[in-house]
This record gives sequence, C-alpha cells and structure tokens, in this order.
Amino acid sequence: MKIFPIVFATFALFAVNHPSLSSSLLFAAEPAARNIIETGPSERLMLPPPNATRAVANPPTVILWPKGKTPIAPAGFEVSLFADELDNPRMIYVLPNGDVLVMESLPQQSPSRIVLLRDTTKTGKPNLRQSFLRRLNMAFGMALIGNRFYVGNTDGIVVFPYRSGNTQIKRRPEKILDLPSGGHYTRNLLADPAGKKLYIAVGSSSNVDEQRVDEKDPRRAAIRHGLGTPDKYFMDGRQRARHAR
Repeated sequence: MKIFPIVFATFALFAVNHPSLSSSLLFAAEPAARNIIETGPSERLMLPPPNATRAVANPPTVILWPKGKTPIAPAGFEVSLFADELDNPRMIYVLPNGDVLVMESLPQQSPSRIVLLRDTTKTGKPNLRQSFLRRLNMAFGMALIGNRFYVGNTDGIVVFPYRSGNTQIKRRPEKILDLPSGGHYTRNLLADPAGKKLYIAVGSSSNVDEQRVDEKDPRRAAIRHGLGTPDKYFMDGRQRARHAR
C-alpha cells in the first residue's frame, strides 16, 4: 500500500520529462502552465481564457457611526445628523419648497420608495417624515419640471402630477419612455435650467461588455435627453453612465 503513491509520483514526474510518451500515459501529469502576459503590445498579449477563475466579491462591512460622532467638517462648517434608519438610500433630491426626498432604491422588504423629510422648524431636524411615493421599480433618479415629477425606474421613465407642498403622491404613474433593464440598474435624471429637456443616464449592462450588449443596444451606457418626440441621444460610450451632468 505504501508503494503506490511513490510509483504514482515517479510516474508523474517521468511523464512530464518525457514528452515522447503517448497521450494515454500523460494524463496523470500536471499540464504545463500557460505563460500569461496581460500588458504590452496587443500582438504579444496572452490572456487567460474566460471564467478561468471563480468570480469573487468582497463587499464592505457597514459600520454605523458611533453615538455622538459625526464626520469632521472644514473650519466654519458643522455636521449634524439629519435623518437615519433609512433602507438603502441612494439619491437625494431637494424640492423648491425645501422638502428633502430620499430614494430608497433597493429596500430589503419592498419595492423602491421615496421618503419625504420636511424641516418646518428650521432646526436641522425633520419634524415630518412621510412615505412620498411607493411601488417603484429599482428606481434611482428624480427630477421636477413644473408640476410634473419624473422618476427613473430601471426599465423606464415615469411621471406623476405634483403640487408644491404635497407630502404624498398616490396617482398611478404615466410611463413616457421604455429603457432596457438589467445590468447596472441606475437611471439618473437631470432637468436643464429651461425645463425643456430631461437628461437620462442609462447604466451599461456590465463592466466590460464582453457580449457586446451595449454595442447592440444604443440605449445602453448612454446619456439621452427626452421631453421631445422622439427622445434623442446626447452622449454614448460611457462605461456605466450613472450620472448626467
């Protein structure tokens, strides 16, 4: 019983050093390592094959601020806690009347929603906290143009009627533009100062687009402007196109 591993190891070493042996005798040997070259002129690159290694993720650990601690601000500024216990807040939008809208894009127990925070006492603490808009689809961007409130769902742009001072919107959305879903889900919105255009940043389908999905669908990895018929492309080729500025 003790002889087998020694013979096996000897055979493996023997096979590696005698390439003239038939392939049937070489299966026990380790294959020669491929010389990987990842930098330099393109004609000299030797890249590993796709999915050669297992994909990994290393997300950060969320550590709450200790009680009584706040970020350190520059001289002349002061930082205080405005609101907490939010569920995946991704975007903030301030309405003309001072109401602060917080987009909870991917809550753990519900679809996307918008939380309204109102500080009528001007103390730096909201005395009204209200669910402003619910049942959104992986939403991210927000924009107000006149009396119309726009939201960037991952699969399209929807609009709601709005009146200054509203604390909640219950009307059903009107979808004005279809967008491809999947991939980088964020759809950021930015209205131009004249209120004539709405710029829409559409995330790419992946980081490197190996399958050329973005190339086949020009709506991907692009910044578009709507409110026209039809909407137009403003810029493309952006790797993730998360922000329209």
